[in-house]
Amino acid sequence: MDDRANNNLETRIVHIFRTFINGSHGKNAWNRRKGGHGFAYQGFNYPKSVWGGQLKSRVRKTEGEARAKLYKEMGGTNTPYRRSWQKQMKRGRQGGWYVTMAGEVREVTAHTDGTLVSRVETPQGVVDVPAHYIIDCTGLEADIAEHRVIKDLLDHGGAARNPVGRLDVERDFEVRGTRSGEGVLYASGTATLGGYFPGVDTFLGLQIAAQEIADSLARHKFCKKIGPIKSTIGWFKWLFNKAP
Repeated sequence: MDDRANNNLETRIVHIFRTFINGSHGKNAWNRRKGGHGFAYQGFNYPKSVWGGQLKSRVRKTEGEARAKLYKEMGGTNTPYRRSWQKQMKRGRQGGWYVTMAGEVREVTAHTDGTLVSRVETPQGVVDVPAHYIIDCTGLEADIAEHRVIKDLLDHGGAARNPVGRLDVERDFEVRGTRSGEGVLYASGTATLGGYFPGVDTFLGLQIAAQEIADSLARHKFCKKIGPIKSTIGWFKWLFNKAP
């Protein structure tokens, strides 16, 4: 869109959505977000309360399918609402050079004229979409067992999967079933999505997880608990380039 505006190019865009959002959506007025023209609009990956509010507290108390249902309700792909983007897309729709459709790409083949043809399965049937370039924005959906270490933990180390198929961890991020004597294994990040902390696969969530793991290590007498004073002293040591 910027190329068209800045360089007078004739770029045409076909945007394929796996899940197409037509408007505001959610099961009730307290669980609803805006949407339209295919997009779900939300400022952050999740509602803000998953990092330290009622949703974080609620998920910590749920188990099994109830937790998986909660993840499905508040998760999904979303994007912030930006007025500049909205203006660009509106111009594109009006000019006919930005087209949206819902469906799943089943295969991509090379055509003799140099284009790539995507065979898309839509609610209206199968559609072939030719293009000179394809931008794949579907994200990483690989199974956690694709990772060698995690696969070994699942097959031989006693680890298991949580309700959404990722690595099962305790509320303090200890990997369930892997304790060996006094040895404890922790995990956080996207590999553990589906646990007791929904925001674990975000930058802020990783910080919160690290702090809770540090608290757990302190309870195991591995180190001293990091409180406000210890944290401030450590920060000043970092500031003056002194080893902690």
